[in-house]
Amino acid sequence: MFDGCGNINAVTCLATTITGSNCTTDWLNGVDNSGTFTKAEGASCWSSGSNGIPYGWTVNEYQPEYRYGSYCHHVLQGNQTRPAGANSVWP
Repeated sequence: MFDGCGNINAVTCLATTITGSNCTTDWLNGVDNSGTFTKAEGASCWSSGSNGIPYGWTVNEYQPEYRYGSYCHHVLQGNQTRPAGANSVWP
């Protein structure tokens, strides 16, 4: 997929299983020698090297980013707001 793309130094792939035959063969062959690979939390399906996570790359587990108020409306109680439907409790 990215074979020979030497400028690539970051990849995020949230697959939790890889079942296709040869579906990642050389997919990251020839990318930058150092970079960051972000995978799904707990995913153990990734091999190392050009057919998986490149050698020398840092591996991170994906953590959903929550930006207060960026994607839902707010509920107002007194002078405090919180996203509607949030799992947080009022202080």
